[in-house]
Amino acid sequence: EVYISNICKFRPMTEEGEDQGTRNRKPTEVEMRACLPFVTTEISIVQPRCLVALGATAAEGLGLSGSVSSLRGKRHQVRGIPTVVTFH
Repeated sequence: EVYISNICKFRPMTEEGEDQGTRNRKPTEVEMRACLPFVTTEISIVQPRCLVALGATAAEGLGLSGSVSSLRGKRHQVRGIPTVVTFH
């Protein structure tokens, strides 16, 4: 079974007061931090055996630093859960 989630759960208005619309910009660090409690709650409820971070934004949101290329092929731990990183 697979459970898919996102680091950023919502798109707030831009700093200019505009709706996000269809743009797909990277979430800011502030937006990711604001959504982290939702992500950690999901992880607690689902109790996954492993996490797969798809892309740099997911890895960064889970607290992993470095490029996807440098993180790939290595085992990581997020909240005690084995975690791997790969391309989105």
